Amino acid sequence: MNEDDEDVAGRLPGDLVDSYHEALELELDECILDGASTASTEADRSQRRLYFNELFGLQGELVELPDRVMANGRKLVILVECRDAAGKGGEIKRITQRLNSRVCRVAALSAPNDREHTRFLGHIRDPLKQWKLSPMDLESRRRWEQHTTAKEIMLERTHIAEAPWWVVPADDKKKARLICISHLLAQVPCTEVKHTDIVLPERARNDDYFRRPVPGEMNVPQRY
Repeated sequence: MNEDDEDVAGRLPGDLVDSYHEALELELDECILDGASTASTEADRSQRRLYFNELFGLQGELVELPDRVMANGRKLVILVECRDAAGKGGEIKRITQRLNSRVCRVAALSAPNDREHTRFLGHIRDPLKQWKLSPMDLESRRRWEQHTTAKEIMLERTHIAEAPWWVVPADDKKKARLICISHLLAQVPCTEVKHTDIVLPERARNDDYFRRPVPGEMNVPQRY
């Protein structure tokens, strides 16, 4: 193992921890938004560990999903629609979090995600989140029953075998995410896709190479 390999190997644990911290921060942010207590019992911690174990396992399978889709000569479109604060944004984040952005793209087809009342108030009071509220958000809460009727009509008219709708109960957002991802994976044939082994090539070293120092004025101040 050369010096570069040792450097990469030394950074890997930190990169993994950063990745896990990102997922934990997402969960913590949502708990705060939902007004959940920060107190945690051993049962809570056990459930959280179980959730993350399942989530990381499913995300590992998701990484292989684009290859499975392309191996069958297909493309896959997933349309996510839901009520205010049902967890659409969080679900999409968990599905795409570890996918290759070159083969997976998220397109927003409407205004920013709606929120329930336990989040409307939070956004109204938080100057950093007031931008998330729009007149449409506030009006959608008043027209709850009308939106329900429209949803039922939409499902009736557009649910076809070639492009079915699937309904995921979202009272428990964590369970909903796991159920949704596992069901998504089950819809694509489990085709084995063989990949060539990846071998990290040796870095070419030339005796006449000299790395020029970066001018001091170009460096961003190290405030942290």
